[in-house]
Amino acid sequence: MPANSVKELLDYARANPGKLHLAHAGIGSSQHMVSSQLQTQAGIDIVQVPYKGGGPATIDVVAGHSQMAIFKVVQVSGHIRSGKLRALAVGSLQRHPSLPHLPTIAESGLPGYEADNWWGMVGPAGIPKPVIDKLATEIAAIQDAEEFKQTLAKEGADPTKRGPEEFGRFLAREMDKWSKVVKDGNIKLD
Repeated sequence: MPANSVKELLDYARANPGKLHLAHAGIGSSQHMVSSQLQTQAGIDIVQVPYKGGGPATIDVVAGHSQMAIFKVVQVSGHIRSGKLRALAVGSLQRHPSLPHLPTIAESGLPGYEADNWWGMVGPAGIPKPVIDKLATEIAAIQDAEEFKQTLAKEGADPTKRGPEEFGRFLAREMDKWSKVVKDGNIKLD
């Protein structure tokens, strides 16, 4: 890969349409979605190569069979630390706590780009408010526990607290954003 920054990567991709191969975990995977977002937002022509999971995609990028991929930090932090993979940036709006030297994609060549991995808890509609409030309190307590923070930090993850209402608004924004990525990228499941 002849690029050492996101700007260099985008410049190379624009000068060499269709020549870069980007590995991802398969059609409809989060890696596919964020790769399509990058491709559309940057206006670049890259060949997306779907694999049967993130593991095989990682192996082929490490081996040099595909030139690039967008991985979850949790999946590849060990390969980055060992020097087997060269990280250019992170997709979140803030630098990642386990890789603070890496800039964000937005600050290093593609303003406005944001793709962050997250987990949340949901349940069926109609859960009584006192139950939701109790769950939110317990989840917040777990997130404050030092052991939980250390476990996440080892994996390159960072807990973010959102109460039920804020998380609901976040989910609505995410659904709008990724619906647009699916439409713009013409993503269809086989």
